[in-house]
Amino acid sequence: MLRQRVITALILLALFLAALFLLPQTGWMALVILIVMQGTVEWSYLARLQGVAAQSYWWLTLALMAGFAWFGANHAAQQLLSPHLVVYVLSLLLWLVVVPVWLGLGWEVRNPWLMAGVGWLVISPTGLALMDLRDDPKLLLGIMLLVWVADIAAYFSGRKFGKRKLAPSI
Repeated sequence: MLRQRVITALILLALFLAALFLLPQTGWMALVILIVMQGTVEWSYLARLQGVAAQSYWWLTLALMAGFAWFGANHAAQQLLSPHLVVYVLSLLLWLVVVPVWLGLGWEVRNPWLMAGVGWLVISPTGLALMDLRDDPKLLLGIMLLVWVADIAAYFSGRKFGKRKLAPSI
């Protein structure tokens, strides 16, 4: 199992580095949108969206990300700051204010569209950051490395010391 994970990680790393350094800007944007869309499909299952509701969520996300890509391709970096900053601040507020209260109260989201909205504040800023940080590949790789190391450490810590799953329903 671990060997398969390592092989998969190495293949994905090689593909990521090739995309980061070899794809033209439009190719990178398309790849980021594809990654965001995969995350959106997974999140729609988590939100319990089905049928037309799930497809609407996917199409709205695609339109949102395509809009960000188009806006980024047609505006200077200074002009990108305002709309991107709004998305980043909303995501920051989610993580610093809403999520701690949510977890503290043990709140269970029953409205699929509310959960879908949370998904936009989780997934869209990630895609947007991948778009924004491509101009500084060292910074992007540094941040990705930090995430990868934290993920790997969490995996091995959980295997060694974990007794109960943190999120058994996921």
